[in-house]
Amino acid sequence: MSKIDWHELLCNDREGYKSARAQHFEESDARIVINGKRFNQVDLSGLDLSRIDFSQCEVFGCNLEGADVSDCLLRMTRFRACNFRKANLHLSNMSKGEAVKCDFSGANLTTTSLLLQKLYNSTFDEAVLDGADFSAAEAEGVSFRAVHAKRAFWTKADLRNCDFSGAYLGNCYFRLAALSGAEMSGIDISHSDLTYSVMYGTNLQGSDLSECDMSNAFFEDTDMRNADLTRSKLENVNLEAVNMDGAKLDGVIVGEVVTSDMRSHHEEVKSAALEKQKMAEYAAEDHDENEMENASLHQFTAGISSNGNGTQPAGE
Repeated sequence: MSKIDWHELLCNDREGYKSARAQHFEESDARIVINGKRFNQVDLSGLDLSRIDFSQCEVFGCNLEGADVSDCLLRMTRFRACNFRKANLHLSNMSKGEAVKCDFSGANLTTTSLLLQKLYNSTFDEAVLDGADFSAAEAEGVSFRAVHAKRAFWTKADLRNCDFSGAYLGNCYFRLAALSGAEMSGIDISHSDLTYSVMYGTNLQGSDLSECDMSNAFFEDTDMRNADLTRSKLENVNLEAVNMDGAKLDGVIVGEVVTSDMRSHHEEVKSAALEKQKMAEYAAEDHDENEMENASLHQFTAGISSNGNGTQPAGE
């Protein structure tokens, strides 16, 4: 059987692609591989594209509305101005790529990996993101309105100025996430890990923050008015920078209260300690280099003294 040009079929022959795909998976369980290709303004809507390796492709202005893109390899693939509305991306790997000005509204991204993904000016409104991994993603200004994202991972993600209005974010992981300027009023973010997150100017008014761990989080002009913080942890945080008027505080674990001056002093001490550690490491490296130079010089000198010319004496 001759080798199939899957890129050509997808771009120019939808029916031919469907027929070839059906035959391929009747004969094999292997993925279809389409690496490093460019798709420009191609209509892929409604197609079954599951189990395809699209890694390192460029997909510009394409329509994938309602398409089945589940269990696909999309690593380092660049999407620009693409329509993914109501598409199924369940279990796909979209890590280390780009999705710029793309519309994922109503899409299924359950357990999808978007690790280190660049998501500039994209929309995920009403998408299902349960178990999705947005760790270290660059998503500043992205709209996540009314998403359902139970147990999603947002660790170290840049989520500044994102809109989470009406979202469900229960049991999520926001450790070390940048949430400054995010709109999160009235949402359910209960039982989530927000430790070491940065929430400068974040609006959490009226939100459910019950049983959240916000220890060591960074607050400044943070709005938690009328929020539910029942049994949440707020250890080692600056409560002076949080507006909690009308908030429900039953069973809150506060621990040490950190003021702005204390936080500033802590950062200064930490910086000084790191600088001292670096200097010690540099000194140790210089010492090791000096030791190596001295050892080498000693060996060379010993060789000279043995026969007068720096070589070992010939055996008799």
